[in-house]
Amino acid sequence: MEIFTKGERVREGPPRAGESRYSYLNASAREEAAIARRTVEDWLADYPAGNFSHWLGDFQSADDGQHQSAFFELFLFQFFSKSGCEIIAVEPSFEGQKGNPDFHLRDKVGREFIVEAISPNFSADINKGKEKLTAEIKDAINSLPINNHLLILEKIEAPFESINKKRLADALLQWIANNPDENDLFEYRDKGALVQLKAIARRGLEASSRSHRPIAVEMGDVSISTPGMEIRRGLEKKPRSTEI
Repeated sequence: MEIFTKGERVREGPPRAGESRYSYLNASAREEAAIARRTVEDWLADYPAGNFSHWLGDFQSADDGQHQSAFFELFLFQFFSKSGCEIIAVEPSFEGQKGNPDFHLRDKVGREFIVEAISPNFSADINKGKEKLTAEIKDAINSLPINNHLLILEKIEAPFESINKKRLADALLQWIANNPDENDLFEYRDKGALVQLKAIARRGLEASSRSHRPIAVEMGDVSISTPGMEIRRGLEKKPRSTEI
């Protein structure tokens, strides 16, 4: 099974709004992406064949949380291997244990221990539906042939269902055709969605057909994060510790 698709890659631009991390890594022709792909393939050379299929499914997932967890597991596999630990098993099973920890290891002096790694996903499940809908709106805007202006996304609120992208595109292109100045505000509402944009003329700048996208800046809201909370939630979903 292939980790990444084969063939020539020509895509130089940034990821699309809402595009999964694996999808972009697999498609990008940038040198940084090529290095990342080679690194993953090199690290998998010694990975247990019996665990590969399950790992690959997580790594190729469109869910970034699953993808990142799979990469973190592969990173830890390399870390423990290079640190001189014997990896007795990946995702071992123990009698009376619900679920499987990540590793069963033996260190240099013969001590055995279990590792259960937590890779917190800071995007709560309840927000994923809203994120998908706002990503669809951003993709619709970024697909438009707006080459003479840079857009500032002042605010975006998710709709309760998918909106008519063509209607949004027509309204935005008409607004751009009127050559708005930097203080003009484009505002669009549909099915609970709110999109507010400003435009800056691209004076003296050449738009690249391969990497340019209209939205150049996104203004974000202030967010509050409680240290350790996401890790705690992740631990609560994991199996209880096992003694050997």
